[in-house]
Amino acid sequence: MAQRKAADCRTMPSEKNCSLYISGTEVEVMSAAVAHAIADHGHKDTQELRAEIKSGFQAADAGPTPAARTKFSILLLFQVYFKLLLNLFAKNLYGGITYDFRKRAINHRNS
Repeated sequence: MAQRKAADCRTMPSEKNCSLYISGTEVEVMSAAVAHAIADHGHKDTQELRAEIKSGFQAADAGPTPAARTKFSILLLFQVYFKLLLNLFAKNLYGGITYDFRKRAINHRNS
């Protein structure tokens, strides 16, 4: 897996005070950063421009950490468990009346 890189326009000298942040593979970031520099900042596509952009590359965040994914999974499981318990409680308590979370409606069952 290719290491993710980032180019942050805030770290480059600019009169526009641009705040664009680009991340991806090195090839993707270079392509997008050069296109941005030409279109938005009026630069010409030269080796010097590409060298300056490459010198500003940083390691980019690779996405959510395993701990963050675990927290999200636990939260999702808790929500599903809570909805299941609520439906079971309502069915037992009210004899067939349940709350349908997908439709956000109360269903009356005659069974």
